[in-house]
Amino acid sequence: MKWIIVFLLLMVTGTVSVTWAATETDNGQPTMVGDIVVTAEKREKPVQDVPASITAFSQFQLEDAGIADVQDVASLSPNVHMKQGASTNLVIIRGISNDADFIHSTTGLYVDDIAYSLNFMHNPDLFDIERIEVLRGPQGTLYGRNSESGVINIITRQPGNDVAGKVFAEIGAYDPDHGTSMSYRGGMSLSGPIVENTLFLGLVGEYETSDGYIKNSYTGSDEAGEIEHKNGRLSARWLPSKQLEIVLSADILDVRDGNGNKRFSEGRWASATHEIVYDTDHNVIDTKGNGQTLKMDYHTDDIRVLSITGRRFYENQMLRDSNLTPIDAGVNDLYYSSDLISQEVRVMSADDGSRLQWLGGLYLFKETNDTDLDMPTLATIRNSDVKTYGYALFGEETLTLGKRLHLTAGLRIGCEDLEAEMHYTESSSTTFKKSFDETVVLPKFSIAYDLTPDFLTYLTVARGYNSGGFNTAYATSADNFAYDAEYTWNYEAGIKSAWFNRRLTANLALFYIAIDDKQVAQYDGASDSTHILNAAEANSLGFEFELRLKPAAGFDLFAGVGYTRVVFDQWQNNGEDYADKEFPNAPEVTAMLGVQYRSNSGLFGRISLNRSSGYYSDAANTQKLDGRTLVNLRVGYETESYDIKLWCKNLFNEEYQTMGFARRFDQVVDGAPRMFGITLTRYL
Repeated sequence: MKWIIVFLLLMVTGTVSVTWAATETDNGQPTMVGDIVVTAEKREKPVQDVPASITAFSQFQLEDAGIADVQDVASLSPNVHMKQGASTNLVIIRGISNDADFIHSTTGLYVDDIAYSLNFMHNPDLFDIERIEVLRGPQGTLYGRNSESGVINIITRQPGNDVAGKVFAEIGAYDPDHGTSMSYRGGMSLSGPIVENTLFLGLVGEYETSDGYIKNSYTGSDEAGEIEHKNGRLSARWLPSKQLEIVLSADILDVRDGNGNKRFSEGRWASATHEIVYDTDHNVIDTKGNGQTLKMDYHTDDIRVLSITGRRFYENQMLRDSNLTPIDAGVNDLYYSSDLISQEVRVMSADDGSRLQWLGGLYLFKETNDTDLDMPTLATIRNSDVKTYGYALFGEETLTLGKRLHLTAGLRIGCEDLEAEMHYTESSSTTFKKSFDETVVLPKFSIAYDLTPDFLTYLTVARGYNSGGFNTAYATSADNFAYDAEYTWNYEAGIKSAWFNRRLTANLALFYIAIDDKQVAQYDGASDSTHILNAAEANSLGFEFELRLKPAAGFDLFAGVGYTRVVFDQWQNNGEDYADKEFPNAPEVTAMLGVQYRSNSGLFGRISLNRSSGYYSDAANTQKLDGRTLVNLRVGYETESYDIKLWCKNLFNEEYQTMGFARRFDQVVDGAPRMFGITLTRYL
């Protein structure tokens, strides 16, 4: 009932705002919704002109919404959901995902064109970001492997001629039942010219610490959810000539998170929300990483050549009580590391408005993943080394006929070489190896037509895939060590429109996705292990609708809703027919609604509502987690030199779970309780 009241409040606020729209303007001009320029198609283009389902956030929109990580981005994007567990961050778009035992995701995440390959990496802290683009549907033509459900593009802010900088400090507090827990966050950014018009430097740093909101009621410790995050980034930008731009950037992260978030919801060891009963407090996730990127961008009046060289190193160690009870049964020790080196070269036509726009490229990569798992619960130790080498040729052309009809064709041909070795210890030790090759052909076809300059219609057919790999968590022999790629065909029709002198944008996308060779995790009770198979066919059907309205000067209304129905078509799992069963972790409905106001006097206010329907945690559709409705509030005062904002997340302190577990339906992970705080920002 609370969320219905907030919904009505938002609608009333919006209706009142609209009545002002006929008379109130900003500096004598009508209030408009401005286009965000995105690079979703590897070239700069207003988001309203891209024939695809995209949610884009500018730097100012990110700051207004208080977005701090990808989880926040997902909550504001229709048909996007994040499953958060220990260090698992599965981004689920249009219902398509894989199990947490897969270290790669069906969603690609890129920061400044560099892939963050492991799902553990898919919820980075966000600060000093220029924009974020959420692309729904397979993006294989331009992005390649592991982007079959979509892509999240994060573009950091680059230094320029203007000296810019800020520092901020934030204090927050959770209010769970067992007492208040404090959180602190701060950061700084500084950028500007070293040599005007030629050489620029940017520096970003961020630190966050929190007591968390989980208590171990058996030991009396409240450290189970403590966190400490350190992030830094350095960027150097050089313009040696009018045609050439060179950007070198490096970043580092050092993160320590409490790992005591999984509890029993029923049975002998059941505990209250936000409480656990472990015999040990040594439950942590230590994450370290760094990356380096070199971009060289050369352009003339006719052509543009872009080279992107990147390296990404990441390691993650997870320690957690093995049986989640006061009984001492040991600690699970899980270690993952990844080292990715990539080189991409793109050659493309200039953005000169010509009838034919084209792009071609080459992508090379080498990825090394090491996995060391010591799991007392299964009495096993697994040490795996996985190496993947790959290359791809890709291209895309768009031909415009009569200024309104746009025909696009794209193709990517990719080859991968995968090899792995596992040392497996249970009652005895054994070592086995496996290797295989993959060659994939990923076409894309699109027809777009401008009914008017503000009304675009499109139809797209595209193929996507999620690469094969190795079952490093549960394999017992070479026979069940490897699994093959899965493939999708995506059929999408959409409308992008602007109305009332661009005060209103309304976008609609309808889609159907056919999934072949679906990768599934199938539990084997005899060996108490999980096999990964290509055992299923499935489909996803639904739509996204997004609306943004500026009814009057200072007012901003935004809304979005996504519907996805994703089910198995064919799958026999341990003798049971799973046809028509829903995918796990795929809410049918995701929705958001909000109102924001900013006055010339400096007053700022924003209220938003995010809704997610209930969903199953397992493919058998046995355990269903309840839906949730979260309301967030931000109010404050802004000037040219400083901002002060008060905020509250989960205003009505709704209790919900972010995860259930396919083999233990009495285990869950709780979502965050209400949190309120204050943020002070000083602009330099």
